[in-house]
Amino acid sequence: ASGGDDKMVVIASARDGAVRHRLAGHPGLVSAVVFIEDGQTLVSGCDRGFLKFWDVKSGTEVASRKRHQQQLYCAAVSPDEKWLVTGGGHWAKGDPGELIVWNLKRRRFEKALEGHSLTVWSIVFAPDGSYFATSDSAGEVKIWNTETLELQRTLKHQTWLRPLAMSPDGRTLAAGRGDG
Repeated sequence: ASGGDDKMVVIASARDGAVRHRLAGHPGLVSAVVFIEDGQTLVSGCDRGFLKFWDVKSGTEVASRKRHQQQLYCAAVSPDEKWLVTGGGHWAKGDPGELIVWNLKRRRFEKALEGHSLTVWSIVFAPDGSYFATSDSAGEVKIWNTETLELQRTLKHQTWLRPLAMSPDGRTLAAGRGDG
């Protein structure tokens, strides 16, 4: 699945590239896509703060949610599919970043997490699901406890951070820095 500036979500076969569905309905550019429920459902987010849940087989919209007041840039699902965490902000304004936790079973808002002073760009869960990490424009990586949804620690860098990656054993975290 992919999303783009045309406000569309495209679901295609990984084997041959054949397009299965072109999904319309987002009011802004699609900035995040993630599969849940063994690939039966796709969640997409756009820069206008909307989340949409799609049935992958039929290509129909199942639900739409809006909680972000700013642009939504990233999404990640906990390994047990209990939580969906979405992040964003408004990088040009310098407002505090938004980090929202969604209850996937109920498909609704659970909690807003505070602590990012600028836009949240990336979210990654540890393979065992015990914690997740988030990165932001302030050059911080924050480590959150998945069970309590509390901030555990902050790692600081000199420049903004975008992508995050977690090693398969969950012991090493890599961050892509804005200065290359």
